[in-house]
Amino acid sequence: MEQHKENPWIVFIKKNPEAEIRLFCFAYAGAGPSIFRPWSNLLLPQVEACAIQLPGRENRLREKPYSKLEPLVKEITAAIMEYVDKPYALFGHSLGALLSFEVARHLRREKVQKPKYLFVSGKAAVCLPNKLPLIYNLPEREFIEGLKRYNGIPDVILQESELMRLFLPILRADMTVNETYHYLPEPLLECPIMAFGGIKDNTVSCNEVQDWYQLTSSRFDSHFFPGGHFFLNESKKELLQFINKELLEICGTKRSRRAQSGLL
Repeated sequence: MEQHKENPWIVFIKKNPEAEIRLFCFAYAGAGPSIFRPWSNLLLPQVEACAIQLPGRENRLREKPYSKLEPLVKEITAAIMEYVDKPYALFGHSLGALLSFEVARHLRREKVQKPKYLFVSGKAAVCLPNKLPLIYNLPEREFIEGLKRYNGIPDVILQESELMRLFLPILRADMTVNETYHYLPEPLLECPIMAFGGIKDNTVSCNEVQDWYQLTSSRFDSHFFPGGHFFLNESKKELLQFINKELLEICGTKRSRRAQSGLL
């Protein structure tokens, strides 16, 4: 993966200057761009995939993670502004779904080109009230127990105190962003939304995933996979088949319009 020298927020999973569309990828709580590395060989050749790298992880490990949504969204939006010069889409899983949605709305406020698609994964529609017990402000032991409901922390980390000391501040900051979020109504997004979920996800129901339809004035679709909250790691090939199909259609539409205007 290649990181832009002047932009620590962007890591290129699949560098492709000739790409017809960019896909900005937002990771789940505690994770960084590397979770999207396996995607590089599964995405269409027309796609340039860019992962958002938040402070506090991977190449930005020494930086303090954000614990408030609004300044984080503003920073991410400012970082990707120079990359919306061509058609683009957004993908986010769990916390990443929340961030990608709010970045899409902030980009609209900045009156730049709107996304062609929003793909959200492993997250209840953000307009719904949170049904899960809050854990972000619990003492360390209870906080760790609360994290276990997501089944996303490997045992090797849970059993290693040094690793837990490293990851806990990041996870607590991310969970604070997620759990202190309050949805504020705005005009519906004009881009299509596709929502993905895990059939055995005990943190979000299939109905809550499908409720993302309430947030777009355009087309909505949803798909579900075997597995729990982190189904995207086991079903990435199947997940990307759906994403590739929609991105290919966008690229095809773009070529058709260029042909009609005499540019091809």
